Amino acid sequence: MCDGALMKADGDSPCATRIPGRRSAASDHARRLYQEVGIPLYWIVDPDQKLVEVWTPEDQFPKVERERVEWKPEGVNEAFVLDLDELFKPI
Repeated sequence: MCDGALMKADGDSPCATRIPGRRSAASDHARRLYQEVGIPLYWIVDPDQKLVEVWTPEDQFPKVERERVEWKPEGVNEAFVLDLDELFKPI
């Protein structure tokens, strides 16, 4: 469980979590908490569905990505790009 009082919304890094199996009330609670404290970018990684939900504080619904996710913090020239085929490739 996360403590919202300890979180900083500085925008330096995205917050990501992996959802094993079915989504739980705890994962929905964490997402709402991250939105409330202003975490600027939150990824929910679903390895079963091979997708990533991208959330921001303003979102009521996620942007669902199946090919790649990108993150480009302020002051950086090139975005970090995570290829989801590569991420979900069997080991």
